[in-house]
Amino acid sequence: MHLSPSDPILIYQMGKVGSSAVYKSVKALELPNALYHVHFLDPDNTQAAIDYYQSRSKAVLPGHLKESLHLQSYIRAHRSDHRWKIITLVRDPISRALSDFFQNQSAILNHPVLHEGSDAHDQVLETLLERFRQFNEAEDYACTWFDKELKRVFDFDIFAHHFPKARGYQIYSHTNVDILCLKLERLNDVFAQAFKQFTGVTINRLDPANRASQKPYKKAYNRICHALTLPNPLLERIYNTRFARQFYTAEERSQSRRRWAIGPTDRASAMSRTASADRGRDILIIHPEGNIGNNPNLSAIVETLCDEGHRVDLHSLRRPDIPQDYRYQRLNFTCHETPRPSLTDGHVFLSGKAFTNKEDRERYLRKHVPPFDLVIGVDRGIIEADEIARLNRKPCGLISYEIFFAEETGLEFKGPEIQACANLEFAICQDRVRSIHLCAQNRIPVEKVVLIPVAG
Repeated sequence: MHLSPSDPILIYQMGKVGSSAVYKSVKALELPNALYHVHFLDPDNTQAAIDYYQSRSKAVLPGHLKESLHLQSYIRAHRSDHRWKIITLVRDPISRALSDFFQNQSAILNHPVLHEGSDAHDQVLETLLERFRQFNEAEDYACTWFDKELKRVFDFDIFAHHFPKARGYQIYSHTNVDILCLKLERLNDVFAQAFKQFTGVTINRLDPANRASQKPYKKAYNRICHALTLPNPLLERIYNTRFARQFYTAEERSQSRRRWAIGPTDRASAMSRTASADRGRDILIIHPEGNIGNNPNLSAIVETLCDEGHRVDLHSLRRPDIPQDYRYQRLNFTCHETPRPSLTDGHVFLSGKAFTNKEDRERYLRKHVPPFDLVIGVDRGIIEADEIARLNRKPCGLISYEIFFAEETGLEFKGPEIQACANLEFAICQDRVRSIHLCAQNRIPVEKVVLIPVAG
C-alpha cells in the first residue's frame, strides 16, 4: 500500500489515546499530503463538544475543534475526490478515562488539582469513583466513538471486521478510505512497521508527545492511579464491552481487571521502578517462609510483577506442613530441601551449608544463583538477598511482614539483618505504624519505605 501526494492524512480518533505523538511524528516527515488531527467529524458530536467548552467559559476553542469545523465542510464537498488515509487508535478504557479526567480536570472539578493536598486527593478519588459507577456502555465515549464518528462519517463499521489483538494493529480498506488502527499499548513496538505498510513511507521514531509524566499534574496523576480501586462487578462490565473484546485479548482484559482491583497500593511500583521501565527483567525473591499460597499480599506483588512482563524466580524452604504448589505465568517457584530447616536465619540457598572462608561461600552462590536484575528478600531472607545482590552488583529490596526487635532477639541475631538493610533500594511494609518500627529496628531511611496493605 502506497501514499499518493493527493491523499489527505487524518489522525482521527477519540481523545487521550496517544494521537499527539503520532501526529507530531507524521508532521515531522514533511510530506506533501494535507495532514489533519481531529477527534470529531460528525456535525452533532462536534457541536456538542463546542457547547461543552463554551459552557465552561472557554473563550477560545481548542485547535482540534476549529480544524473539525473546517474539515467537515471539506469532506462534504470533496469526499469522493480523494483516497483518505485515516490513522486511528484505541487504549485501555480505564487508563484512557483517567488520562482524560486529568487533562480536563479544571472543568470537571471546581478547581485544578495540581497540588499535594490530601483533601484534593480524596476529592479526585470520590469524583472518579462516582464517574466510573455511572458507566454505561451504550453512552460511554470510548465504547461509542467508532459508531458515532468513523461509521457515520466514512461508513465503516470497525466492529464488523477482525482486529489482530496480539499484533496490535490492522489496516482496513473501504471504498475510497484506508484505515490504520493501532493499539496504544503496542504503539512503540509496531508503529514504524505499521506506518511503512500503510503508506510505503519509512518513519524512524515516534515522538513521545503529550505524556502525563510530562504534565504539571504528573504527581497527582500517579498517586491516583496507584490508589484507585474499582469493584469487580464494575470491572467485569467495563472489560466485557464490545469495545474491550474487539481490541484486547482475554488475558489482557483479565490483567487489567486485576490491576484495578488490587487495591490502594503502589502496585509494586518500587520493584518496577528499580527494575527500570523496560519490560522483561529477571527478579529473584528469597522467601524462607515459603507460604506464598497463604499470603495474598505477597502473591499480589508477585503476580503484578509477572503481569508487567517480568520473570520472577521465587525460592523458599520446603515446608511439609503447608501446601506449596503455587503457580503463575512467568513465575518459577522452587522449594529447597534442607537438613536444617530454619526459617529465621534468612538462608535458602545457603541453608545447611558450611564454608571455611568467604571465597568458598561466594563461589557456591555464583554456581547456584544466576545473575538477576533485582534481588528481593522477604523478612530474614534479606540477609541472603543482600549478599547475592552485592555479589552481582545489583539492587536489593526488602518485603517485611514480621519485625524482629533487637531487645527481644539480641544483637547477635539482629545484626546481620541490620547490616543487610544498609544498602536497600526500597522496603515494603504493611502500614505506617509498622513502618516506623521497621525503620527504627533495621535502620532504614523512612523515604525508602513503600506502604502496601496486607488486605491489598
